[in-house]
Amino acid sequence: MVTKIESKKKLIAPGARVEVRGEEWIVKKVNPIQGGHSYKVTGVSELVRNHEAIFLDTLDEITEIRPEDTEFVFDDSERYRKSRLYIEALLRKTPPIDNKLYMGYKGAFDLSEYQLKPAAMALENLRPRVLIADAVGLGKTIEVGILLSELIKRGRGDRILVITMKSMLSQFQQEMWARFTIPLVRLDSVGIQKVRSKIPSNKNPFNYYNRAIISVDTLKNDSQYRTFLEQSHWDAIVIDECHNVANANTQRNRLASLLARTCDSLILTSATPHNGKPQSFAQLINMIEPTAIADEEDYTHEEIEGLFTRRFKKDIEHEVGNQFSERQIHVESMKATLEEERLFKYVHSLRFNTLDGKRSKQLSIPGLSGIRGTKDTLFKNTLFKAFLSSPAAFLHTVQQRINKLEKRMEEDPQTKEVLSEDLIKLQHAEELVLKITDDTFSKFDKFKSLLKEMKWNGKKNSPRIILFSERIQTLEFLSEKIREEFNVDENVVRVFHAGLSDVEQQEVVESFGKENAPIRLLLATDVASEGVNLHYYCNHLIHFDIPWSLITLEQRNGRIDRYGQHKTPHIYYLLTKSDDEEIKGDFRILDKLIEKENEAHKNLGDSATIMKLFDPEKEEEYIEKELAEGKSPDEILPSLDDIDMDKMLSEMDQMLNNAETPKVEEYKKGTPYHWMDDYTFMKQSLQVILDEGINQRAQIEFLQDNESIVWFAPDDVKHILTHLPSEAVPKNKEFHLTTNRDSIQKAISEARKKQGKWPDKQLLWEQHPLFSYLIERVIVKYDKNEAPIVQLPTIERNQVIYFMQGVLFNKRAQPVISQWFGIEVDGVSSEESRVYTFDELEDKLSISSELYNPGEFEYDVSLLHDKKVNAINTAKEYLSKLREQRGKSLMQDITEDLRKLKNWRDKKIEIIENEEREKSVRGTIPKHIAAKLEYERKTVEELYKNRRKWINNTMATDERPFLRIAAVFVGK
Repeated sequence: MVTKIESKKKLIAPGARVEVRGEEWIVKKVNPIQGGHSYKVTGVSELVRNHEAIFLDTLDEITEIRPEDTEFVFDDSERYRKSRLYIEALLRKTPPIDNKLYMGYKGAFDLSEYQLKPAAMALENLRPRVLIADAVGLGKTIEVGILLSELIKRGRGDRILVITMKSMLSQFQQEMWARFTIPLVRLDSVGIQKVRSKIPSNKNPFNYYNRAIISVDTLKNDSQYRTFLEQSHWDAIVIDECHNVANANTQRNRLASLLARTCDSLILTSATPHNGKPQSFAQLINMIEPTAIADEEDYTHEEIEGLFTRRFKKDIEHEVGNQFSERQIHVESMKATLEEERLFKYVHSLRFNTLDGKRSKQLSIPGLSGIRGTKDTLFKNTLFKAFLSSPAAFLHTVQQRINKLEKRMEEDPQTKEVLSEDLIKLQHAEELVLKITDDTFSKFDKFKSLLKEMKWNGKKNSPRIILFSERIQTLEFLSEKIREEFNVDENVVRVFHAGLSDVEQQEVVESFGKENAPIRLLLATDVASEGVNLHYYCNHLIHFDIPWSLITLEQRNGRIDRYGQHKTPHIYYLLTKSDDEEIKGDFRILDKLIEKENEAHKNLGDSATIMKLFDPEKEEEYIEKELAEGKSPDEILPSLDDIDMDKMLSEMDQMLNNAETPKVEEYKKGTPYHWMDDYTFMKQSLQVILDEGINQRAQIEFLQDNESIVWFAPDDVKHILTHLPSEAVPKNKEFHLTTNRDSIQKAISEARKKQGKWPDKQLLWEQHPLFSYLIERVIVKYDKNEAPIVQLPTIERNQVIYFMQGVLFNKRAQPVISQWFGIEVDGVSSEESRVYTFDELEDKLSISSELYNPGEFEYDVSLLHDKKVNAINTAKEYLSKLREQRGKSLMQDITEDLRKLKNWRDKKIEIIENEEREKSVRGTIPKHIAAKLEYERKTVEELYKNRRKWINNTMATDERPFLRIAAVFVGK
């Protein structure tokens, strides 16, 4: 027998806004329980925004927030300051619901229109997700900051996680704070330990901070993090240099795929978004939108349109003005010494009997067949490249091989006869390289001369230089010898390589970008060629050896030849030359690599398009293999003269170019709701705090000339400061805030002069955490059901205008219509009421100007309450019409989205059915294949069902609006 549960508590319907435990929530679902109801709710107010909870009205006081319950109170503050600040705070908390740009473009940087496109494109989508695939050095970090700022303004960026390479943690963190005041707490190896020391071992560290930055290696190397991540939800996740996570079924790829499922908004960045194969790009697109591409091997630009941006330097040069400087190339050639010539000739003549290891395997390169019988030639190339780097690198390579052969001969005496000949050859090579001294190492001698020509002596007035080499042995040799030659210590000459910890890598990168840091020469492997900014105080780059990859060359050069480089980038290539005619041919490949990278830089913007291998290792393998077959450098890297550059692009890049169709609406900037500028609001809000306590009076200084404020933050903001990066909290909590963007950029430049220093000025705007704190402080000046009465000379004595906010939510409790408007009520029926839009009301009331408060009020407040119901009914009718208009305008978009979704589902099912037919043997499909295909079919149907439901819940609007009476304006 089923007993009907009777609820004694009054029911509050779904869609209502309620107050529980001092916070505001939206009711999502209601279920009856014994004696009452359970309410599933989503948080609206600051502390609980987007947090889901279930409350029982038998245990908690659940109060519906109704506009009918609004009480009107007279504001006796001077010039109605209290009311105006209260209204302004409410206006600023209004999230935009369109796809215009409101915040990001106001950050502290020199704006170029191209930087707005990723944010505009992402906001066009139902879910703000985008791949920013701009070329090396175009400023993708700023584009990320713009989009994150837009999400924060919309209430969709409270919880942010940034994943990047460990060398870039500090750099990315500083950029987000200095230019956008987005506080990311750095969870490097030290930061993680600090968090773990504060919380129990079984607690999720990713719930401790709402905004954090961590390296992909830290995440993938600790299996416990995967469990924590699965239990975390983020509003937005950024995966920087995402090509490192694109390869399917790798640990990094699985991690990235997991993260993509735990967030609403996803931002991926990469200068190399594909390897020439459609599958690699599809992997990234599928993270952004799993229902975009049906066939990863065959898709059209229509399927990926609106999900990515890809621009090269040549595409945006007309916009950026002086943000780029034309590079100068210096090819420094030096004649090989007698000792070097002797070794070159010996290596050229070498033939080996037996070699094993990675290089002995048959190469497999797309479009090329592996060539057998070239193992000895390939190892010759390894030796050749090692010697082109340095004798130290050559010696290390030879000794490693000698040790390996001796160990093998010891383990298997039968190989002694075969291997001994190779061993003797290598031992003789070892003898020859040991005869090359520092004085007979021609490239080292040239390097020293070059340093002296550049007036480099290691002192503070020396130019800052970065030198790249593929070999750590070369860097260690140079570090030791240069320090001896110029009598400087290891703080002046630093070595940077992958073996350094995350903290060490960050320290070196930051030090290199600080003017007062002693470091004047950075010796780096190619781990420093990706992502990091090295152009601050540095415009000289030296290639001590030349990588056999155009991609690596481009990445190296992009460290100083990039957006924001205001000096001429000087790029030096050091090349040793031989007099031997046969050996000269071997050297020609280096000349061709330099030539092709520079041609691609000027004409294509992307070096990867020349060889179309899209992977540095594959480019190196290809060149080695082709040389081993006897092909000339001119055949391997053909001239680009008289070739249509557009035809040089790969099929992938051509398709990506076709997919980019800019829309006029992309760059529209919206006008947010506000009646005060940022400085005025913050100044007046702080003056309220001054009036509240004498102890605060000496803690705030206003600098009107440059719109700056100096504020010694009080103790009650301590909880805010604990969630900021420690470097962002100034000494003695003395915050220097300014609206002057030029002043902020100067402060950023000044901060680069001193190690460990962040800018001493911070952007005064709505997104600063202290600004947000003031907004909350101002709002609580009135109770939730109170609204101020403001007398205005601009309206007639008997006129009453209710200033209201109306919000309609979708089924996911997200605002889809949000309007501020005025309802003028003259009589008792809705026909006698008039609706003013926000702009019309501003013109009518002139409330944005200074007001006079007479300090007395004779209006009958009971009349305001009598007319209130009329105003509320009029507002509901107005919102109902807006809802109807929205439904009509969205119908075409919804139909198109559902059509694309159905096409995706049908195509995926067709692919599965085709595979079923191909795999069937005599009408029967093997069980394991049948199980796999059935799993794929269920996954497709599940994705289709969930995505369709998600579209409907996102686009459909609840009928019940949220209404707030923020103030009532009456005539004098």
